[in-house]
Amino acid sequence: MTTRARVLPAHRDDSGIGVITVVMVIAVLTAFLITATTMTINNLGSAQRDRQALSALATSEAGVAQAVQFLRSGNLGALTCVEPAAGAAPGTTCQGAGPSWISATNPKQVVVDGGTCATSGSCFKVWIGTVQPYVPNCAGRHAVPPVPCYGVYRVHSTGLSGGGPSARKLAVDVKVSPYPFPIGVFAESLSGNGNVGVHYESIFTNGCMMNRQDDSHNGSGVQFAWDSANNRPVLDLIYDQPTAAHATGTISTSNTSCGSGGGGYPVHETSNSNSTHKACNTTFPYDQDQEGPHVR
Repeated sequence: MTTRARVLPAHRDDSGIGVITVVMVIAVLTAFLITATTMTINNLGSAQRDRQALSALATSEAGVAQAVQFLRSGNLGALTCVEPAAGAAPGTTCQGAGPSWISATNPKQVVVDGGTCATSGSCFKVWIGTVQPYVPNCAGRHAVPPVPCYGVYRVHSTGLSGGGPSARKLAVDVKVSPYPFPIGVFAESLSGNGNVGVHYESIFTNGCMMNRQDDSHNGSGVQFAWDSANNRPVLDLIYDQPTAAHATGTISTSNTSCGSGGGGYPVHETSNSNSTHKACNTTFPYDQDQEGPHVR
């Protein structure tokens, strides 16, 4: 008798697949979470750095604006720092004690939010190099047609933000030229009673000027600073000509009158041929009024 046995397939246990799947899902989700967190942190850092960079750029531009304001109102002759050649370090003319507009090593410092540049969150350091100095009586003024005189100055501004982590440097060339109208001291009328000292600017008036006195002698009255080495008043900073008084009325040495008589004759008096105030008054060779200028 032959016995036949039925062979059954082996039983497979799948209970571990679910655990592996759960672990893989958790790993993938964790990787996504780590990636998202890292990207968020990096984006926040980038946004902060961009903000600081923009703040530093704005601060450096503020330094340029401050320097331009100085060029408009300051003494250009005091800008003695010679702009170095491209790639060269600033020379000895730019190494002065600071903070100063003309010191590359110790530049002018302005804090935006209080404190000092060492402790503040935002500040700028700025200095000015002279590319081409302004010369009032330049050759272009005598050309045909005349060309306005001008100077070129390079403003170097470094803006700091966040106490120094971010900084931006700017170098801006500024072309400087005087306004196309008389620049000096203006008055409807002027009396030198007491002592009126004018140094590097001329005086313009459409009225009377009284008590005009000899510039070469210290005393009361309207006087300009005297250049004893050249035996004349100092040069006007704008026009490169000796400082002088200019009036559409009359200029008188009297402290009581600008009219004729009573000591009130114009300094270049012509109408009455006064013996003291003559048309060619060498005491005031650069002054001019309604009687005309001194004829040299």
